[in-house]
Amino acid sequence: MHQPSICDKIRIRMWIGEQELCNMSRTICRLLLVLFFAAATMTTAIAEKRVALVIGNDNYAHVVKLQKAVNDAKAMAGTLRALGFGVTEASNVARRDLNFAVQTFVNQIEPGDIALLFFAGHGVEIAGENFLLPTDIPDATPGQEGFVKGESISLNNILIALKAKKARLNVVILDACRNNPFSTAAGRSLGATRGLARVAAPQGTFVMYSADAGEQALDRLNDGDRNPNSVFTRTLIPLLQQPGLDLVDMARRARRTVRELALSVSHQQTPAYYDAVLGDFYFAGKGRPDSIPVTSPSPDPIARDFELARAIGTQSAWQAFLAVHGDKTDSFHVQLAKAALKKLALGVFPGEDEPTPTRAHTPGETFKDCDQCPEMVVLPAGSYIMGAPESEKRHYTDNYNEGPQHKVTIQKPFAVGKFEITVGQFEMFVKETGYKTGNKCWVYNRKKRFWEEREGRSFRNPGFRQSAAQPVVCVNLDDAKAYVKWLSGKTGQHYRLLSEAEWEYAARAGTTTRYHFGNDERALCDYANGADRDSPIGPKNKSCTDGSGNKTTVVGSYKGNQFGLYDMLGNVDELLEDCWNDNYNGAPSDGSARTSGDCNRRASRGGSWFNGPAHLRSASRGSSDDLNDNTGFRVARTLTP
Repeated sequence: MHQPSICDKIRIRMWIGEQELCNMSRTICRLLLVLFFAAATMTTAIAEKRVALVIGNDNYAHVVKLQKAVNDAKAMAGTLRALGFGVTEASNVARRDLNFAVQTFVNQIEPGDIALLFFAGHGVEIAGENFLLPTDIPDATPGQEGFVKGESISLNNILIALKAKKARLNVVILDACRNNPFSTAAGRSLGATRGLARVAAPQGTFVMYSADAGEQALDRLNDGDRNPNSVFTRTLIPLLQQPGLDLVDMARRARRTVRELALSVSHQQTPAYYDAVLGDFYFAGKGRPDSIPVTSPSPDPIARDFELARAIGTQSAWQAFLAVHGDKTDSFHVQLAKAALKKLALGVFPGEDEPTPTRAHTPGETFKDCDQCPEMVVLPAGSYIMGAPESEKRHYTDNYNEGPQHKVTIQKPFAVGKFEITVGQFEMFVKETGYKTGNKCWVYNRKKRFWEEREGRSFRNPGFRQSAAQPVVCVNLDDAKAYVKWLSGKTGQHYRLLSEAEWEYAARAGTTTRYHFGNDERALCDYANGADRDSPIGPKNKSCTDGSGNKTTVVGSYKGNQFGLYDMLGNVDELLEDCWNDNYNGAPSDGSARTSGDCNRRASRGGSWFNGPAHLRSASRGSSDDLNDNTGFRVARTLTP
């Protein structure tokens, strides 16, 4: 129950006194009303001080210039001022001025304050440490790492200085995850080629990057993108202004939206955050958050068709777009489509209809066989113990089907989809082949809380809104196998579904714990989209909230495992090649699929948005014999020398 503050008690007492004394004198009444409203503002007056330093660097003298960092800083400064921050703003600052600005900012901070640093510009990772670059940073080559460190600003030093000031909260936001601006020589580079290194945030500090470690942050989506701000900053600013979003909610929404925008142009960018904050903080207060869709469909049919053609990316797709809209010669979308078609014809970048030549792939490598093909991760050969010990916590004891434990040896490296197959990828297959999917699907009725088979439900309309970057659902084994057959023919490579043994090997990623990140289900919401504390269904994870809204989320919205695979746990249950068997008696030990048993049902693994912690474990098993709104698939590829 809320306990009244000192200011609340003052207001209550003054209100009672005002009511008694107003009967005595109109003058006294008016005076008391003035005092009452003055007291009502006391809570705001004693609120914590908010201070911010906002920096944007575009005009680098010796390395590649940027276009939108100063715009990003100006937009962020205006937003923070409206949210009650005292903002110091700096643009295109050299090393001395950058050092002075940071030190002045740190000196402003007092115990109990809210402090925020925003930096847009170049950053670089050197030996696992991050440095922010001033505009006068000299060009440098490999071997001059110490020189670059001395001429730039260490992020670690900033975090240490902020912690020493004992603010209630320190927030550091970096839109600096661009390509390394320094030249390369002899195949080497000074520092990491792109992005910033992960950081250990001190207690009381929240750090957010515009892209994950090793990723490049986009300034713009394409040549037609006229937004004055970067993809990350334009997404973040509206979220800062929305009541009811704490730091983690804000970061998760930004991560999903930015990732989907980047995927729309076949780019990998997933903002990362590092949370060491005790308690909650709301930039715009604790009001009820709005429901923000990940994407807003364009009402313009030309823009809508253009986005679809770009998602498919083939010559035939662009030709189909121009056949419908080509007469609108003054349309910018038509001009872009003609330019894209010309580039494809000239071979400026790989076309969908031309598979990439076969070459050797090495463990840990990621690759794509065509521009719109699934991104694949090469897994090494190896052995592991499949199944769960009887002592493993499950929350249920009947129908034990995760044993007996047995050793499985994967003899050769193979490739696994980094993400589950998306709606957009499956749509491309359907459009190119004319494949007919079903018009019925088992869906969960959220009002009545039971499963029912519904007419008019399909992968295009599963009963909840799906974007092109979310995993395809309402597909069965026949659909999945038709997709991999088409993909194999398109690329000239051997694509297939995973076996159950391969799936668990990929999900565990060398671990033996319940989940690939450990045994504590309280951390699940950082790694998996499952039935969380806010879910109306059960059994659910009562210890955390994952922000999914009880449906699928954009693939890769949560942290990956040690192999670099995402959504192995949760989001959608993944169909596999194996026939269903009640246990592992007689199971192959070489990682191959089990082709005997109940082949009317197929094994599925990983759990989904519908499932609680027990079914999101690496060892948990399931099966599927029909189309469901929580079931999809992931692909594998056999590697050839």
